[in-house]
Amino acid sequence: MAHSDKEQHLAERVLESIKRDAGLRAYEINVTARGGAVHLGGIVDVLVEKMRAEEIVAGVDGVAAVQNDLAVCTDGEITDDDVDFEVAEEFQLDPGVDTSRVYAESKQGVVHLHGRVDTADDSEAAIKAAARARGVKDVVSHLEVSGGKGADDATITNGVTGLDTQVTLDTRQRKTSPGSPSAPP
Repeated sequence: MAHSDKEQHLAERVLESIKRDAGLRAYEINVTARGGAVHLGGIVDVLVEKMRAEEIVAGVDGVAAVQNDLAVCTDGEITDDDVDFEVAEEFQLDPGVDTSRVYAESKQGVVHLHGRVDTADDSEAAIKAAARARGVKDVVSHLEVSGGKGADDATITNGVTGLDTQVTLDTRQRKTSPGSPSAPP
């Protein structure tokens, strides 16, 4: 198989994978491949569809890199207030988003997420919910993960400090014979 035939075959496999996804099959997504790098072009309605396309492509055997140039385009003009409203609706619909602890602000279609969540999974749920809203061009998370399954820096530091304290206590309580090199001062 010639080099260009391999690239054509990779592009065809990528396009087949995209077309198997029910949420993406209706779009005219252009796929090219060169040396294992795949380029996506075309238009999708919402950011989550752009993200999903990239996820699918990255999972195809032989893909070394993905250049995702899919454009997110909505019908008609949409303001930041419209985007904020749409994101709030998506948050309400998603059981993984605690709307009492997470909020969003849109600036020229870029949604900034603020607040505190318990786990990295909760953060991911908020990001994906925001990405499903019309008019969202990108999502930037400023969410603080406060505990749950993951551990933040403070939890790790407290755990290490606790270990140091425990080791110190154990050393001081250890009985040694006088004159032994490990005897406490």
